Formats: sequence, structure tokens, C-alpha cells
Amino acid sequence: MFSTFAAIALQAAAAPSVEPQVVRWAVAPTAEELTRYYPMEARMVSLPGASQVDCLVSDSGALEACALLSETPAGWGFGRSALRAAALFRLSPDAVPDLIGKRVQLPVFRWSMRVEAQTCDLFRKWRATGEAHPSFTPARIADVVSACDEQVATHE
Repeated sequence: MFSTFAAIALQAAAAPSVEPQVVRWAVAPTAEELTRYYPMEARMVSLPGASQVDCLVSDSGALEACALLSETPAGWGFGRSALRAAALFRLSPDAVPDLIGKRVQLPVFRWSMRVEAQTCDLFRKWRATGEAHPSFTPARIADVVSACDEQVATHE
């Protein structure tokens, strides 16, 4: 079964990009499969994140030489997870001839879980007091509190 994702095909590094087009995937991961790639530390605190990668199309339709384009929030492993998950995609045979040797952007990978109120309270306390578990830097604490604040704002 073929699935379709919007993707942008790009020429090789030095060449200008081509117009956005729809790329047909012969194989694309399910939401359940992508859940296995949710970064462990982010999952432990239910931190949502997103990342985007682009990859070179091989003559078999497999993706290789993938590169991270963006990761939010940085440093939690969402980029690394997207690079690993990119191996789950394969272009449909009819799309391959036009894209061999070109780079394609994969759909934005988004991981999301509702942050528990207790987690939000704990991280807000850590931010206020400066006393936190040693594995959580002030920047990581701020990332979790920011996710909590966004969650509250979108549900009011």
C-alpha cells in the first residue's frame, strides 16, 4: 500500500531547490512505530518535541546520508530520533527515477504527550528554588516548564 506525504525535493547541495511536490512513499512508519523513537528522557517527563530531516534518495528508493534540519527543543534527542526513524521510509518505485541523487525533506516528526500536572509542579518548583535533580540543567527545566505553560494556554 502506498502512502503519500508532502515533501520538498531539493537538488544536490550546490544546486537551487526545485518546486515543492508530493512524494509517494512505498513504506512509511505508522504513528505506533514512530512512538518507539520518542527520546527516552523526553518521554520520561512527557516533553513534546519536533524535528525535520532531509535525505539523499538512493537508486533503490531508500534514504541515505540524512541530515538534521531542525530540532525543538534542542538537546533532548528529537533530532537523533528523527534521523533513526528516517530509515523506515522508502520511496515508491514510480517516484524513484525523478529523485535519484536528490535530497527530499521528510514530513516533520512530532512527538507529543500530555505533561502530567505533578511533573509541571515539580519542574516549576525546581525552577523557582534552583534545587533540582542533577540530570536536569536549568535549560532542560525551562524546556519542561515551557511545555507545561503551552499546554495550559492551549487548553484554556
